[in-house]
Amino acid sequence: NGVVKGTKSVTGKAEPNADVTIVTPFETATVKADAEGKFNYTSPETFVDKQEVTVTAKAPGKTVSDPVKVIVGVDKSELEQAIKDGNQALEDNPNTPPTNADNKLKDAIENGETVKNDPNATQEQVDEATQKIKEAMDQKAAEDAVKALEEKQKEGQPITPEEIQDAQDKIDKLPGSIEDPTAPDYNQDKKDLQDRLDKVKAVEELKDLVEKADEVLNDEEKIKEKPAEIVEKVVTVKEKGDIILVDNGATTEIEKLLEVIKELKQALEDIEKDFVSISIRQISAGTKSIQIKTRPIRANIIIFVDGNEIASGKTDGLGNATVTVRELSEGQKIKVKGSHPGYLDNEVSTVVK
Repeated sequence: NGVVKGTKSVTGKAEPNADVTIVTPFETATVKADAEGKFNYTSPETFVDKQEVTVTAKAPGKTVSDPVKVIVGVDKSELEQAIKDGNQALEDNPNTPPTNADNKLKDAIENGETVKNDPNATQEQVDEATQKIKEAMDQKAAEDAVKALEEKQKEGQPITPEEIQDAQDKIDKLPGSIEDPTAPDYNQDKKDLQDRLDKVKAVEELKDLVEKADEVLNDEEKIKEKPAEIVEKVVTVKEKGDIILVDNGATTEIEKLLEVIKELKQALEDIEKDFVSISIRQISAGTKSIQIKTRPIRANIIIFVDGNEIASGKTDGLGNATVTVRELSEGQKIKVKGSHPGYLDNEVSTVVK
């Protein structure tokens, strides 16, 4: 590897377990390469620019290798590779007009060229320029991935979960945070890309929910057993989703998308629920109790006589409840409302005989 001025390290790779001899202006030393051939030598003094370091290696059972001479300086090889890779990325994925990430990568490459051609550039400056190009390439990769999904969605093409995950992985790779704008590492570009991807995800989720709503509404056997208001809720919210999807969500703000998604999820959840089943044992005039049975058990119940609430409670572990009331007269109307988590509310009525 190159020997950098201002350091004391000489590293490289030889034959596994080879004896590596390093000749520097300060001393001649021998170190042992490890099982992978890697070696590391630390000089007693710091290297300065233009000094010469010579390395030879002798593996077990072999002759000494030809010497390798290295001139101490700044190692720009990684920067040169980054510039090459950055230009290739721009060539492989051109955008018209250029995206924000394209422009940032071009600026980073231009800065890298300046540092590369500066004979007085320090290793720190070289490393910083290299890192900026790599980060700009990562941002371009993320933006290109999100842009591709947006274009597919706009054209009504299917998007796979793998494509969405790939874009998410590329965004996650970018440095900085996106939660708190006041945080020192807040990255606005990363936040913007995440917002765009979140909208793509929301539109795809809405498509799935609208498709599911269609299936439910086309199941006549199912919907005829459901309350009209529950069915109407699915119809109404699905129509909102249909309107949004006319242009595949292109003109709809993310907040509106999420609102409709939440409503449609709730409507579909409700229509899948069963009613609380309630039965009232026949009541005759003169009776002073009302016997009720529910399914599921331990349902919440409210009892009304002639429109007035007279009692409330829960059915027991068998689903039974007996409510004591004033003596009932023929013709009085009894109503019981029942509710239970995970079930649709229900009510039944009867008349005292």
